[in-house]
Amino acid sequence: MSKTHLNQAIAAHFVEMKADEFPEKEIFIFERGAHGEDILTYKELYEKSNKFARLLVDHGVGEGDTYGVFMRNDPEFIYALLGGNTIGAIMIPIDPRSRGDRLKFFFKNSGAKAAVVSDECLEQFEEVSADLPDLKLTTVTYRKEHGIPVSGKYHALNETLGNQSWQRVDQKIFDTNHPMQIIYTSGTTGDPKGVKIRNNRTGMFTIATKLVWKYKPTDVLYNGLSLTHGNAQAVTLFPAMYMGIKAVFSSRFTKSRIWDICRKYGCTTFSLLGGMMGAIYNEPEKPDDADNPVQVVISAGTPASIWETFEKRFNVKILEWYGAVEGGFAFKPIGQGPIGSFGKPVPGIMEFKVVDENDNEVPVGQSGELISRMVRGDTKVDYLGLPDASKDKTRGGWLRSGDIVHRDKDGWYYFDYRKGSEPSCGGPAISYSRTTWKRSSANTPM
Repeated sequence: MSKTHLNQAIAAHFVEMKADEFPEKEIFIFERGAHGEDILTYKELYEKSNKFARLLVDHGVGEGDTYGVFMRNDPEFIYALLGGNTIGAIMIPIDPRSRGDRLKFFFKNSGAKAAVVSDECLEQFEEVSADLPDLKLTTVTYRKEHGIPVSGKYHALNETLGNQSWQRVDQKIFDTNHPMQIIYTSGTTGDPKGVKIRNNRTGMFTIATKLVWKYKPTDVLYNGLSLTHGNAQAVTLFPAMYMGIKAVFSSRFTKSRIWDICRKYGCTTFSLLGGMMGAIYNEPEKPDDADNPVQVVISAGTPASIWETFEKRFNVKILEWYGAVEGGFAFKPIGQGPIGSFGKPVPGIMEFKVVDENDNEVPVGQSGELISRMVRGDTKVDYLGLPDASKDKTRGGWLRSGDIVHRDKDGWYYFDYRKGSEPSCGGPAISYSRTTWKRSSANTPM
């Protein structure tokens, strides 16, 4: 059957096309240590996401409806993402550490009509489930190694995904401006805000892959950051999916196993955050530290004090970058610029300014808020249900980052602190905002 009606800029369309062309091509591996691995091909991505789409449709969840996905890194996360994308439902990825009022907020604020929960997160979910009467469907995925009994209260997603026959769902959305996800900010200065991520964001991922990450067809990517956050999606998930290269995921970040995982799967690059780099560096030195296949570590927030010694000890190069879910992007190419800088904006695509509280540009070396705008087209943010906050975020056509930075005479930018996390005694501060991927803490090292 011809697929000419499909638009590869929409992720679910793209996967359906690739499932026809290269059905057995392996794209994602979810490694589970002693419990084995799950290998996902384009065919499996398409078929299982389509089964999930059918499940949503059969429970009255459709175009424009939202559904919360509450789990660590599991294959079902990707099936849920692509399945909703097929019918125009909008995924709400929820940090698996959430619980109590914060967890309840994500479901209620987004108006979620369904919940997709892993057995590991079921206890947290049940603490708030009684206060979520609008859910039409709660489905749980179980893994034998967790030893958690199947609950008769909820639909078991394993059963749906294991069906050998089902009524396939045709692609229903052809608008690249239709929202694919709503990713929430950290809420450091108030309640978290839901940022609408539209289908056309895949275009930005493609630009970053070509101009910044510069992955090769022979690369194997690794990530232990949570897929519920934009970092893992932008650096690993979507680039691998669209380039047709292999990506390996762990259920969570691991400082003790990361090199062994990369050796096992031949990973040539991985993504992490600065605090995680420090955790890896502080592990006891081993004679084979430099004996690994990794060539490039893509980092956000590398501590300057360990930058060079990390590269030498593990025989890698660091590509530093900065970004936020609302927008704003910079990177420091390997071997260029001063250590400690997060780089410069991508030429011809984005421009930066550092301003004071009155929006006056500050001199070189002086700290101020980083603001940015697209060189072509409008600079917009669309917060769920918050039109005034959306306009204020980009007043004057410039995106307000909330990050205090400074730049040097050669145009390299340096992170100082996050607004609301002002340093004491004149020293620098580290903000752990999930909004700004540069300084976020998406998983607990182990």
